[in-house]
Amino acid sequence: MTDKKRLIWRLLLALLLFWSIGKLFNLYQIHFPNRNHSMIPLLQDMQTFCVGNYLIDLPRGSVPIYLETDLSGYRQAKFRTYPNRSRWDFQRKVIDRWEAIKDWKKDGVIVFDKPSERFDIMPDGVVMTSQHHTPAPKDLLYPDGPKSFYETEGYLWRDGTLYEFSDSATKERLINAMQSLQPRKDDEIPVTEGFCGGRSFFPGKPDAMDFVEFAFRLPIETNTEFRIRLPAGRPPHPDLSLWESDDIKYRKLRDANRTQADFAGRELIEYDWQKKDDDDYATSLAALWFGSIKNRLPRTEPLTERDDGFPGIVMRLEANSEAKGVAPPKVGAMVAPNKDKAPMTVEEFSALWDGIVASLRPRLSVPAR
Repeated sequence: MTDKKRLIWRLLLALLLFWSIGKLFNLYQIHFPNRNHSMIPLLQDMQTFCVGNYLIDLPRGSVPIYLETDLSGYRQAKFRTYPNRSRWDFQRKVIDRWEAIKDWKKDGVIVFDKPSERFDIMPDGVVMTSQHHTPAPKDLLYPDGPKSFYETEGYLWRDGTLYEFSDSATKERLINAMQSLQPRKDDEIPVTEGFCGGRSFFPGKPDAMDFVEFAFRLPIETNTEFRIRLPAGRPPHPDLSLWESDDIKYRKLRDANRTQADFAGRELIEYDWQKKDDDDYATSLAALWFGSIKNRLPRTEPLTERDDGFPGIVMRLEANSEAKGVAPPKVGAMVAPNKDKAPMTVEEFSALWDGIVASLRPRLSVPAR
């Protein structure tokens, strides 16, 4: 082999080595991310929100856009919270709904045992029942005899907020939940034992399966939303790379283990880029963390609890932006939301995400047992 060929081979091997090192370093960054970011403006002014039995900090000015609460145990009731509703909105809702269900007599082949009922249980608080029926004996699976079934729903108005209840087992439990509800401002933090629902607080010992799902719009030029759900099982996560094409690009930026506030799980940060037409581009950054409860208290007996991710937590931060008539972004860069504003960078997004996740903590400390 001539000296010239040896030099070419050495150069090729060196290029291969540098390429391999780059690939390995990129994998290292994905699976062992650096979370020590420089402080960004959004993290310099945060406000605390109560979510179930936990607290979390979001940039000041974040606005709840979706509030769902599902109570278990003796209260057992599910409700959606609608801020900025007047008493007239509440009254109109109750009137329209009662008009719609009061004369229901049958559903298909099922004839209802008695008419729908309405109970005005408190000022600006109404419960309705409908579809009362008892299954035929051949359909009964209850050894104690026939059991009557009915649907319940409730409407409560307090301080400019409408609470719509549904899916309660009995009207007594629904009434109990409505009577237990204490209105709460979005950023009000209770100091006694209880559970924070959507603009609500329920004093007393929470049930392990009391559920909330809250979504917030963050005060950022790039359209950014944060969502938290707990308790929750581990959600399926699609492999977005399978959808790559000439018009869709995808990149995984992080895939790492993470433990926070007694939850241990996995987090991902992903980027995608889409070309919608000749001059219309859309980009998004999404961060997801799902973890199961991790008991870090000392134990003397073997661990017997299920470890299938339930109860657990799911948190998601997503930033989306699209624009017309702009040059296509490099893969990994966001589209500017308008010509006067700079787009969110991956570093800013990661810093925001890490700052939010790191703020999660129990509202009240759990005593050792």
